[in-house]
Amino acid sequence: MSITLPAINIHLYFDDEIAETTGDHYMKIILSPDTSITMLLYFLFQSYPELEQKFPPGIFAFRVNRLRPYEHQLMQNDDRVDFYIFTPTNIN
Repeated sequence: MSITLPAINIHLYFDDEIAETTGDHYMKIILSPDTSITMLLYFLFQSYPELEQKFPPGIFAFRVNRLRPYEHQLMQNDDRVDFYIFTPTNIN
């Protein structure tokens, strides 16, 4: 008997600078439904520790479905997360 655990698909998009570290501009990942944006960031920094070194807090920015996420927001199936390097010209 096999057990199927629930899962959600998350679509990650990286700007050119971040893609230099990740090796991709796009990744599709599978997470459990109770994963928060905080945990997603933890997983990302564990997979690519050089991101934290290259891009300190306040520089490494992201949006969920083109909106600023709230703290501990739970990820939903097919969410899109855009990661980019913050500059004064891309403040919105």
